[in-house]
Amino acid sequence: LYEKNGDHQRQVASLLVQLSSVTDRDEQKGLLTLLAQVAEKKLIDPRSAYEHRLRGLTLDPADSTFRAEAVRLAIELKAHAEMARFLSDLAVKVEDKSLAISLLTEAAEVAEEGGAIDDAAQALKGALSRSPDDHELLSLLVHLLYKARRWAECDQALRRLCQASEGEQRAQLYVQLAQVNSELNSPREAAQALSEAIRAGASEEEHLPRLALLLEEGGRPAELSEVMERLIKLAEKAGDKERANGLKLRRAKLIETSLGDKAEAVRRYADVLKHKPADPDAMTALEHLLSDPTCREDAARALLPSYEAQKDHRKQVLALQVIAEAARDNGEKIAALRAATELHLHHLRQPAQAFISTAQAVRL
Repeated sequence: LYEKNGDHQRQVASLLVQLSSVTDRDEQKGLLTLLAQVAEKKLIDPRSAYEHRLRGLTLDPADSTFRAEAVRLAIELKAHAEMARFLSDLAVKVEDKSLAISLLTEAAEVAEEGGAIDDAAQALKGALSRSPDDHELLSLLVHLLYKARRWAECDQALRRLCQASEGEQRAQLYVQLAQVNSELNSPREAAQALSEAIRAGASEEEHLPRLALLLEEGGRPAELSEVMERLIKLAEKAGDKERANGLKLRRAKLIETSLGDKAEAVRRYADVLKHKPADPDAMTALEHLLSDPTCREDAARALLPSYEAQKDHRKQVLALQVIAEAARDNGEKIAALRAATELHLHHLRQPAQAFISTAQAVRL
């Protein structure tokens, strides 16, 4: 009667009286549906309609219609956080695992849409407490935290997701974990994650250069040397000789300065000169090592072919003198002095110096 007369206020009052007197759940849901429809369509009161939908959802958390309508009205009312908390609280009271997770997942979606990141994260963590290894839930949480730039929490969630993943997906997730740790200013952890990504199948060509930078930032020279060796092989395989030579030089300097292995560094510089005899950086480094008693002989021997190729006879003589001083074998000393004598006589026109070299050889 009230509906026919258009008296919707009294219609609502009558429906509420009926609702208070019925005990059957389906009847209650029917009355709440009608109340929500009247409130929204006739009274233009979406807030009341929303509250009726929430009551219906409390009666039957599995009712998808009540849930969809409640979410729709919450979005219209900009009550995202309120709706998310309601769904999360409702999920706590639900014994069915699948239903609880469904409610919490929707709570997270609604909260995220409204910018309530804390509520969204809390809802997803609640869902994960019901299903700790659920790949989809972990992915949703990672996406949320990454988007919100909550790096520390994202790091924890990503590590769990990496452990629960396999193959190409695992590799991609470790790449993302490296990015997150870069944002956290943790180059060592970022490098470790990127190494795991490569082990899981990520492209070496794409990720090794970044790994090298992270290892350098993180102060891990031994691992950096290994990565640079792999980069050299990739450059050689690609036929990029210039890049390979540049990497060899950088690695030699790393071995000399950060690892302190000067003998190995000399061998690496020598390899650079073998492919590029006039490389100024390699030659300068080796010339600096001529004064180091632990490797001066090897440095001189590495330099000789380059000096000879450049016809730099004065430096040839200096290198030969170093060999004559540093070599343990007398035969090698004599050979070096004789070679120096030849250079003094025939190229430098220094007979006096040639005589001195010959005299030194005779004394041996």
